[in-house]
Amino acid sequence: MFSNAKKGKGLESGEGLNSDQDLIIETRSIATLLKEIEGLKERITFLEAENNRIQSLVVNQYEQNDTLREDVKKNERKIKAKEARIKELEESVSSWTCSYDKKQKDLDDAVKEKNSLAKEVNSLHSKIKSEEKENKNLRELKAQITQD
Repeated sequence: MFSNAKKGKGLESGEGLNSDQDLIIETRSIATLLKEIEGLKERITFLEAENNRIQSLVVNQYEQNDTLREDVKKNERKIKAKEARIKELEESVSSWTCSYDKKQKDLDDAVKEKNSLAKEVNSLHSKIKSEEKENKNLRELKAQITQD
C-alpha cells in the first residue's frame, strides 16, 4: 500500500521509513487518500440524494398509475352506462319506428280509401249530371207533348 515502505516491514510498527522525506511522502499519500475518501463520501451523499429523488419519482409514478387506473375504471363505467343508454334509445327508436311504420301504413290505407271514395263520388256526380240531363230532356219532351 505504501510505496516507500521497506520490504517486509509495516508502518504500524513504526519501522520501514528511511527518512523524514519518506515520512513526508507517506503523509502526502495519506492526505491524498483522505481527500479521495472525502470525495467518495460526497459522491455517496450525492448518489443517496439521487436515489431518494428517483425513489420519490417512482412513488409518484405509482400514485399516478393508481390514479390513472381509477380514471380508467370510472371511464369504463361511464362507457358501459352510455352503451346501456344507447341500447335503450335504439330499442325506443326501434319501437317508435315500428309504430311509425304501422301509422304510415294506416295513413297510406286511409289515403287509398279516400282516393277510392273520391273516384266513387266523381262517378256519382257524373251519374247525377247524366240523370239531370236525362230528366231535363224528359221534361222538355213532356213539355213538347203537352203543347202538341
